Amino acid sequence: MSNPGLVDRNNPVISNIIDVLESNYDIILKEYIQTGKYNDTSNKHTDDTWPLWFKTTSKFPPYLGLHMFSLQYVERSTDPWEKLDPKLYPKTCAIIKDLGIHDIVTSKLRKDTLVPEHQEREGVIRIHLPLIVPEGNLGFGINGEEIRWTEGKCFAFRICHLHKAWNYTKEDRVNVLVDVLG
Repeated sequence: MSNPGLVDRNNPVISNIIDVLESNYDIILKEYIQTGKYNDTSNKHTDDTWPLWFKTTSKFPPYLGLHMFSLQYVERSTDPWEKLDPKLYPKTCAIIKDLGIHDIVTSKLRKDTLVPEHQEREGVIRIHLPLIVPEGNLGFGINGEEIRWTEGKCFAFRICHLHKAWNYTKEDRVNVLVDVLG
């Protein structure tokens, strides 16, 4: 791979995780849809739905700036993240329990939204499993390279590299985000 931010699917740290996520895509998608969260159009957050990058501001101050930017200029969170609750996702949690995952959340990138270019801490590989990807102008950029999400097909990157996401469609995009240390 020529882009140092992207991580090859065959990397031993993530290859098994990607295989498990992709082969169980239908189960994970079904559980997500059953939660009713895809149809939730609320932009309000409860304590359980604040994005991870806001919850961890005490450890990682750069996240606070991104959150404050979104509140000031977008007036809502640009990309609500929600941890997978074992009560709502029992099959998904059973599937991933022995994979050595550091963190797993759902990420709803709302329609007509841009997550500005940013970078996060070193030592973390983030895997995206796209669940719901509308057609149109949406994607992910890392180190100047654009990536298009494909439902059920994972890609991975090192979060310490500059990255951004956008969704200029009329529907929300939903991914499962998996963080592994590596």
